[in-house]
Amino acid sequence: MTGNYAKALDDQIKAFNASQSKYEIVATAQGNYTTLNQKVMAAAKSKTLPDMA
Repeated sequence: MTGNYAKALDDQIKAFNASQSKYEIVATAQGNYTTLNQKVMAAAKSKTLPDMA
């Protein structure tokens, strides 16, 4: 994500992380949706899926 979408997502992540101490969200860019899909499919095959994508 870029522009306003990236800023909105970053603001939500910061607010969540500040609201509690049990979990921490760490945002990482994975490229475009095609690249993300390829990475998720590879992770599924190796049984290392992320908690959220």
